[in-house]
Amino acid sequence: MSDERKTAIRVPKLYIAASKIAKAVKENGKSLKQLVFSDKYKHYNIKGLYGLVSETLSRGTILDILLEKTEILTREEYLNKDPWIVRVLVTELLWRKKRLLSGASRVQTVLLYEPKLKAELKTAEDSNFNVLETGDM
Repeated sequence: MSDERKTAIRVPKLYIAASKIAKAVKENGKSLKQLVFSDKYKHYNIKGLYGLVSETLSRGTILDILLEKTEILTREEYLNKDPWIVRVLVTELLWRKKRLLSGASRVQTVLLYEPKLKAELKTAEDSNFNVLETGDM
């Protein structure tokens, strides 16, 4: 009998930091630049972090639509504990790198919804939603 323990694979720190910053900016009215450039995040890729948070916030309206249409937060209840990480992951998947490389359960769950997210995004684009072009910051 081996005493192997399964270790949970964590969501990459960049995504967690981006979700915390986006939440603080949107819900508490904090300054994006002050948060990103604070000492707390000095060891991160600042340009990548700033870009990811900015993109997540600017796509807020369409993200709301996509999350509602796919029902990802209602079907996957454990994701509802921190919807901001889902927003960041979806932003990375659909608009930034267009891929997610992690074995973390939250990342894998978002990847399962990738076809549905892309289909809903295409539907939104075909319907000429103004929210696709305008920022929500």
